[in-house]
Amino acid sequence: DNKDREWALIGLEDLRTAFCRKENIAYQSNLRRGIPRNYEYIDTLLKIEQQLELCREQNIPPERRIVLQHNPDLILSLPQGEVGYFLSGHFHGGQVWLPFGLEYTFLRQERLCKMGITRGVFRWGKIRGYISRGLGCVSLPIRLGSRPEIAVLELTSVDT
Repeated sequence: DNKDREWALIGLEDLRTAFCRKENIAYQSNLRRGIPRNYEYIDTLLKIEQQLELCREQNIPPERRIVLQHNPDLILSLPQGEVGYFLSGHFHGGQVWLPFGLEYTFLRQERLCKMGITRGVFRWGKIRGYISRGLGCVSLPIRLGSRPEIAVLELTSVDT
């Protein structure tokens, strides 16, 4: 049974350019306490359901399925109970902070930030999520009131 050692990383279409090309789409590497973790990457959002089906076939439990995606709004389309973690970054933490969150009201089209979920740890139903403030800028090369961030996360499951 693979459930004690398998994790699945799903999404983040840009990851292939920096990492998957070198390591291949599925690899046995990244040892932790001597236990190999099998990380699987997909290229497009259209393949997420196929990847979740593969996770089910391989008995990778939902709490060990991690979706990586640039745009946090994808979480609104994920089936509840199929994914444990959702890691993203798109709003840049509000590149320019305005009073009362006006930057999200007028400058952003995404739905999640209009619901008040803009950065950091959050929960969407059964899915635990994290939105990074990131390092970048959009349009104007400035950040005002929004410190850049590189997040280092340690994810553990209850059975390890």
